[in-house]
Amino acid sequence: MALVTNTLASALENMTPTATEQPAIVAFSNAWSTYFAGASASGAPAIPGSFDLGITAMQAAMVGFSAPNAGAIGIQNGISAFWTAITPLASSIWVVPAVVLATVTPPTTLGTISAGLLTAFTTNTASNVSLHDAAMAIAMSLQGTGGLGGFAVGESASGAPVTLPIL
Repeated sequence: MALVTNTLASALENMTPTATEQPAIVAFSNAWSTYFAGASASGAPAIPGSFDLGITAMQAAMVGFSAPNAGAIGIQNGISAFWTAITPLASSIWVVPAVVLATVTPPTTLGTISAGLLTAFTTNTASNVSLHDAAMAIAMSLQGTGGLGGFAVGESASGAPVTLPIL
């Protein structure tokens, strides 16, 4: 398993449009959950439901994202809150043989999510692309700034430090 751009794009594309914020937040966080369910550390898949605390934190941090010009920063806040909430959960999310995981280190690019999304939003609108292509552009931006780049950190059975990329 791995974090796959197509998985996120498909989940974004399948979101049902809504006129109110809370269902939109839930739809986005469900799309992110579908995407992150593919995350692996050293080939070990994420355990289903193990990162729900991160999804809850994401939802709380996204409140207000439907205000004018707040969408991109709201999504950045949500994804950043997700990573912060799962920081102590590495051993609950992935079981890696002969390794005791302790923490998750978030991607260093989280602060660039909004800028990447604004570029994708602007290009999508100006180019009048299809829903599929728009979702793919957004997913590619999120994969590069908010998906890949994290690490599961712990130690081996012999006590040596271990840093595993979250893929």
